[in-house]
Amino acid sequence: MSYNVLVIDDNEGDQFLCQHAINQYKDDVNITEAYDGQQALEILETLTPDLIFLDISMPRMGGFEFLEHYQDRFGQRQTKIVMLTSSMVEKDLIRCKAFTVVGQYVQKPLKTDNLIEAMANSA
Repeated sequence: MSYNVLVIDDNEGDQFLCQHAINQYKDDVNITEAYDGQQALEILETLTPDLIFLDISMPRMGGFEFLEHYQDRFGQRQTKIVMLTSSMVEKDLIRCKAFTVVGQYVQKPLKTDNLIEAMANSA
């Protein structure tokens, strides 16, 4: 059985690094890319991933706005979200914890131990 991951990040380099880390850890993962929150919400109309990696700062629709829409529209899903961000600002961490769908807050780049924990918590 394959595992589905949605990576939401506007930076192509960060997309690549995240996908590389996932593929190094587990090879039967289907990875879908979204480059902002709006594109991700459109993808989620037809896809229910096992895990979502979400950046905070993105154009058009950033991570927090995405979380608000996601929680309203798809919050009943069992999908866990990992905030994968370069922001280590305390107020961002506190704001993320207000969303029950957020399981982890991780600093970029994605490290193997964070990936193992995220995949274990979403299984």
